[in-house]
Amino acid sequence: MKRKLNSKIVKEHKKQKNIYNLHTDGFEIINYNNINSKIIREIKNSGDDGYIIFNDKIRGGDDKRSQSFIDNPNKELNDWKSCIMNLLKEKYPKLIPNDMVVIKSVKGCKKQIPHCDYEQDLSFATAPDDEVPLGCLICIMEETTLDVWIKSHRLAYLNNEIIDNINPIKRTRIKLNIGEILIFRGDLVHAGSSYDKDNYRVHVFLDSEKVDRKENRTWYMNDVDYIQQ
Repeated sequence: MKRKLNSKIVKEHKKQKNIYNLHTDGFEIINYNNINSKIIREIKNSGDDGYIIFNDKIRGGDDKRSQSFIDNPNKELNDWKSCIMNLLKEKYPKLIPNDMVVIKSVKGCKKQIPHCDYEQDLSFATAPDDEVPLGCLICIMEETTLDVWIKSHRLAYLNNEIIDNINPIKRTRIKLNIGEILIFRGDLVHAGSSYDKDNYRVHVFLDSEKVDRKENRTWYMNDVDYIQQ
């Protein structure tokens, strides 16, 4: 019997964002509008001195995406950082927020290859939902988007017979408003979007004691049959 999954092509998702469920769809969106223009300006300043990431030329890297840690003495910015970290700790008490960074894409940045941020190994497969590691993307600019493959989580470690019967899952582009926080499971297939103008956003890992995170590593999913681009 085929496992039915979302296979509808959606260029930019129009549904109400609060319908998404973290462990059903693989992600959720938190409305948290506690940010102002001063904080955004300081975040952008922090993001202008980053190092290149996802620069694998063979797999489409273009040196137009960078990240930098938010190391800024501005009190208002640091108060905001503390509020974000406390919010994440309160909402996901069994996880550890780490490595808040600014990600910057300059004009012409290409979309990423579909990938997961954590290795899909036995430790991940056996972690209970409340201890599955997460990613967190915080929108500070209009037109910030992330491409996701809805309900693509929990699939990488299934046996081949089940995987062969999964309906193809197609890319969905999630568009965020300033202040919104997108939380996604570490096994959700996703990809950074292309940008036709400079874009800044904030990223945080929510690590789990049950699952090891290998720094500066991603696991490409573009060759998996059920992931369509």
